[in-house]
Amino acid sequence: SVRRSRLRGAAPHGLRRADGRGQLMSILFFAFVIAPMIAGSFAGIEYNEFGLLKRKSTGKLKRDKVYTAGNYGVGMDMTFKIFPSDVQFEYLPELSLFSGDKLETIVNFGVEYHLVQDHVQDLHDRYELAYANVVRSKVIDSIKNSAVGFETPMYFQNRTYLEERFKENVQARIANENTGFG
Repeated sequence: SVRRSRLRGAAPHGLRRADGRGQLMSILFFAFVIAPMIAGSFAGIEYNEFGLLKRKSTGKLKRDKVYTAGNYGVGMDMTFKIFPSDVQFEYLPELSLFSGDKLETIVNFGVEYHLVQDHVQDLHDRYELAYANVVRSKVIDSIKNSAVGFETPMYFQNRTYLEERFKENVQARIANENTGFG
């Protein structure tokens, strides 16, 4: 009878009594299925990076927002395409130039630049991650085009003036492109 089964500890109407195995299965399910899914849905960007959201499965970018440093809950199939936000250096050792009097001059040249956060989408559309080569070629073009305006003695007698002129021309060349370089 129902009354006797209740006294002996059995559940009425054929229901099983909860045991430790059900709880253990729930804990294991959470530990091995749910917890990794939650952890895998976060992606991070370091303090010296920008990022555009990218779908892992298709590689397609979401261009509506540029993300800065932090951890973001973006979902399991999302990650970030990373761009540096700190200063980038381009060093051009032994660059061969021709001066205004048609003599070859060898100079060492260094450039610092950074990517502008508001223009990272445009930068990606134009160059993807090959922007460093673009900067290098634009800098070399600008320097070589500027060099012909100065005679060879200027390179030895008035270096500070030449450095300033080269700097102005390189900045104008890079900024003129509206590429997101600063």
